[in-house]
Amino acid sequence: MKQSIKVQFDYDFTLVAIVASLKQYRLTSYLNKVLELQFLRTDDIQNQYNDDHEDARYARYCADDEENELSFDVISNKHENGPLIKEKKEVDFFLLVYGPKSKIKLVDLIGKINSIQNVQLAFEVDVSQLKSKQNLILE
Repeated sequence: MKQSIKVQFDYDFTLVAIVASLKQYRLTSYLNKVLELQFLRTDDIQNQYNDDHEDARYARYCADDEENELSFDVISNKHENGPLIKEKKEVDFFLLVYGPKSKIKLVDLIGKINSIQNVQLAFEVDVSQLKSKQNLILE
């Protein structure tokens, strides 16, 4: 009898979707100002869970807020081969926030992002509702 093994991923982050007509480096520059962080470019995310687009790479920027024990990742959702999160193809970027939920002031965070010129919309996404959420597991 063949046994199947189901892998459980830990989605222990808050997810904010950002719709913006900006290049990612410009968005992170604005985020640095309004969130008082220092986003830096890091290794791209390779889509490892979608055989159709296995060569797709998505830009990633990271920042830490040591005072509040929070870490942030901004990931592009766009690639010529398709979006990282297929069911949210209208979203340009995702902001992943890691850390104690009690320290994340989500309403303030989203309000600051929405105040950025050329950001059309920022909103929270329920990760559990995403079919391709495994693409957000970062190594």
